[in-house]
Amino acid sequence: MAWASLFFILPMLSSGQEFILTGRILDVKTQKGVSNITVKVVGYSQGQTDDEGVFRIAIPNKLTTVKLEVAGGYKSLLNSEIPVPKSSDAMIQMLVEKLANENDLLQKEVARLKTQNKLKSDQIKELQSAVEDSLRFYKGKMEKLHLNNNAERDSLLRLVEQLTNSIEGDYVLKNKRESYQHISTDLLTYVTRLKDLRDWIAHAEDVLLNQKASENFNKTLELYSQARDDLFVKQADYQDQVQKYWEKEVLTNDLKQLFDLALGDIHDTTILPLKDSLLAPIGDFYTGKISRLSAQKKVKKQATATNGQLLLPIKELERRVTAFNQALSN
Repeated sequence: MAWASLFFILPMLSSGQEFILTGRILDVKTQKGVSNITVKVVGYSQGQTDDEGVFRIAIPNKLTTVKLEVAGGYKSLLNSEIPVPKSSDAMIQMLVEKLANENDLLQKEVARLKTQNKLKSDQIKELQSAVEDSLRFYKGKMEKLHLNNNAERDSLLRLVEQLTNSIEGDYVLKNKRESYQHISTDLLTYVTRLKDLRDWIAHAEDVLLNQKASENFNKTLELYSQARDDLFVKQADYQDQVQKYWEKEVLTNDLKQLFDLALGDIHDTTILPLKDSLLAPIGDFYTGKISRLSAQKKVKKQATATNGQLLLPIKELERRVTAFNQALSN
């Protein structure tokens, strides 16, 4: 855990309109003074550290507390204001840690993006390339102007952070919109194909009367199966996307429950058994194993039962899909 240490030595009285704030900047890892970096008293003045990491900065005598910032590739581990000692001879000691250079920081940001997995691999490569191009451009300008001080080096670090956050935000928004489009479309497609299948089941007897009805029924089954398979294959990925981009546990749970209803309660419990109870008698008729009349009785009985079983689950599924898609769109 980052920590900072302050202590004062031999406080004495001072006089005059200005007070000389004296301190020493120490590297948290080496515990040695950090030379040649800028120390700024926020809102007032600034100074440079000497070879021992010591700084002396004139501040108004009236100040009782100050906030210090450092530049030159370091950051302070002390984020709060500190009391001004009563004597210029009292030395403040402040711990700092070294920041990565702009290239190291970019690599660190790229590693973070890969770990978070909100961006696609090609997007991360494009982001890295864009930031590198910008760094080369600004470094070129700095070289022409002979700028190579601490403030300019710090500006490159800020450039990496700002560009990374900006481009990342644009890509995340783009991916979130695409995710919403895919998830909502697949859910609505499944509901539509399920309702089409339900309507055909109600007239399943027609399959026993003519070949055209049989072909249409097979096409309906094929479209339903495709929609169901799409949901089954993508369910884990869709739940992962909702968790990544919306970051709301309630939405992830809602989607899981929605998949359980569609793929479990409706498909596995009601639709899948139709292979034996509804489609088998139709197949037996076409292979000559049973008469048309016998097949019609079995098919009609099962169709009536199945439509009764599907009535409430389909209504509940429609309600949940509508509510879920609405929540994702907000």
